[in-house]
Amino acid sequence: RHLVASSGDQRVVFRHFTGADYRRIWKLLYPQFDDALFAVFAKRFSWDLSRRLDALPMADRSLFLTLGALTCRPLLLLIDEPFQHLTPHEREMLCGLLRSYADEHRSTVLLASTELYEQEPILDRIVVLKNGRLLCAARLDEARRTHRIVFSADEAGDFLTVGPVLARRLVFCDEEIGRVPTLAEIVTGYLNGASS
Repeated sequence: RHLVASSGDQRVVFRHFTGADYRRIWKLLYPQFDDALFAVFAKRFSWDLSRRLDALPMADRSLFLTLGALTCRPLLLLIDEPFQHLTPHEREMLCGLLRSYADEHRSTVLLASTELYEQEPILDRIVVLKNGRLLCAARLDEARRTHRIVFSADEAGDFLTVGPVLARRLVFCDEEIGRVPTLAEIVTGYLNGASS
């Protein structure tokens, strides 16, 4: 258990438990818990560790649980929808912290999210799933290199059309047609075209 930490999308917490209670639990469960880093986060985000977590606004609870899981220093950090309820500034800050953690500790951060815009700069790999089916798994730079956004069926030619993206098409192609897709366009194309 000390190798994996997680933060779920429901932000469910024990009733009546304070931030200090969670800190004690994490210290008991994770021998590599980084108390100094936790103190840095507590100061930076003005956490009142005597407050009950179930009484916190959802954004504060989300940041506390996500960053608390990070201070457990796992080799694998599983985070589901960490950007829900956060301001754009908090999202950008969290992206930076997660990217730094993965780089500095050579750890894996597995991030499940439906919000695709802020995350592109911090991702190494993407996996697109729909109804339990794997549609795409690749390094992000490779996915962007092997797909193009085109504006018409004529421009797509004989290349494999992955799926529609607004009034355009995502095609599997590494030639210089159309333009390079964004992360959101790759995911949208696969999800929209995954009927067969």
